[in-house]
Amino acid sequence: MTTDRQPPARDGMLVVLFGAKSGAGTSAVAANLAIALRQATAARVVLLEGHYDLGNLTSLLDLPPERHLGHAVRTTLAEGLQPHDSGIEVLLRSPEGMVPTAAQQRALVQQARALAPYTVVDSPLRYDELFHALLDEADRVLMVTTPEATALRHGERFLHQADAWGVLPRLGVVINRWESESGVEPAQLQALFGSRIVGRLPSAGRLAVDAANTGRPFVVAARDHPLSQAVAALAEWLHGQARTERQPR
Repeated sequence: MTTDRQPPARDGMLVVLFGAKSGAGTSAVAANLAIALRQATAARVVLLEGHYDLGNLTSLLDLPPERHLGHAVRTTLAEGLQPHDSGIEVLLRSPEGMVPTAAQQRALVQQARALAPYTVVDSPLRYDELFHALLDEADRVLMVTTPEATALRHGERFLHQADAWGVLPRLGVVINRWESESGVEPAQLQALFGSRIVGRLPSAGRLAVDAANTGRPFVVAARDHPLSQAVAALAEWLHGQARTERQPR
């Protein structure tokens, strides 16, 4: 993986989300963040599902996989995108579990940059060539973690990896289920991640479960809820970052 990253040739911002551990809620955060970006900017937003084996965006967004990764790889990204009622466009994983090559994945995200001002990728933490390819392309990398000892150990390990890979300047941390009764105090999170914390999402178990079960994202079903407002604030922060980076130098 190269650490000498060149600025992207296109204006579209690529945001890659992954979980410090499984169960951190990354897919729900990614889906709702993509919709919140659409709500905040009215711009075109593309959501790419990077969980090629066990992704669950079809359930979270109540989208049948009529078009998916297989169509995009065989033709173009535009041919594989599924429109969602919220206004975003989604590239779902292939029902057959197809895994793209790193070159195919790079081509897809580059096409996404050309199509939309914002592309959000829901990715697992893999430490493989596909994940490195995403990190190389990303403008912002957001690690979603929870206030649990295991997640924090994984998160601390990734901080060291990110430093070695040259990713640290683009890394932000989103704390999901902030201030839940987990035994980890907010001060511990602050001490470990400091100013890298760009999002604090409050616990809202019933809302999150209902949203997942109904396929209606919480930023749509309960836009005024504190959880939705926290995701909207994260979207506004990303929008501000994009505006700053697009200003002429």
